[in-house]
Amino acid sequence: MIIGSDSDRDRLREAGMADLLAALGLPHEFAVISSDRRPDDLRRFCLDRRHILRVVIAAAGGVPNLPVTVKSWLPHVVVVGVPLDPDPALALASLTTPSDRPVLVVGWGAAGLRKAAHTARDILRPAPAQNPAPAQNVDAVPYPPSGH
Repeated sequence: MIIGSDSDRDRLREAGMADLLAALGLPHEFAVISSDRRPDDLRRFCLDRRHILRVVIAAAGGVPNLPVTVKSWLPHVVVVGVPLDPDPALALASLTTPSDRPVLVVGWGAAGLRKAAHTARDILRPAPAQNPAPAQNVDAVPYPPSGH
């Protein structure tokens, strides 16, 4: 997981990311590297780990440069971008990545961080050896659910 500045650490604590990633059984490390202030360090970090990473959660406040920059250095890795600014317009700006370098955006702020952890778990979870038979007699849940 990469965050853009030391000021983003409080958001990680608020979301309980260290405990959540450990509870999900995800090996992880945290790095604080700004794509704007320390681009060479970010490049080195990404390239040094390019053969071992499968998913990166990149979270930063403001404009979504960090996840896009990480994706440019790690094109074969799934990058989950989490805007930490509470403004949803900035989360929408995260969706404007180049089509050949897609970045997943699952939410913003603390809730987005937790969703990113669960998304990483789902991506990294091994596929079942065999596809189980579909469940029988399962009632479909109507959408939208009644009362909403």
